[in-house]
Amino acid sequence: MDRSELEELLSSCRDENRRRLMTLVATCEEMILLARKGDWERVAELEERRSAELRDYFSSPVSAEESQGVGEAMRLLVGMNETLVSLVSEARSEVAADAREIANARHASQQYLCNRL
Repeated sequence: MDRSELEELLSSCRDENRRRLMTLVATCEEMILLARKGDWERVAELEERRSAELRDYFSSPVSAEESQGVGEAMRLLVGMNETLVSLVSEARSEVAADAREIANARHASQQYLCNRL
């Protein structure tokens, strides 16, 4: 689903609610781009903002007229979140592999130094 399709689905929402949902989508899109670049510090900052925006949005009930559009927006956000989780998992695996390489190199150099003495 692209932005124009989402905006069409959110046409039944009040302007303020539509704006807030589109802001959430934009925040998630930015988080994915930053995660792909490896800018995890900025991703974490945006996650705090995104969480606050979600709590704020759902602090009041969703009207029946807005429920379908909001449901579609939530499905999109869940999909984006799954992408983020996948990127985090990949990065975690890469960091673990790098740490193993460093540990192996350290061990090899220690062995070499011990054998030279």
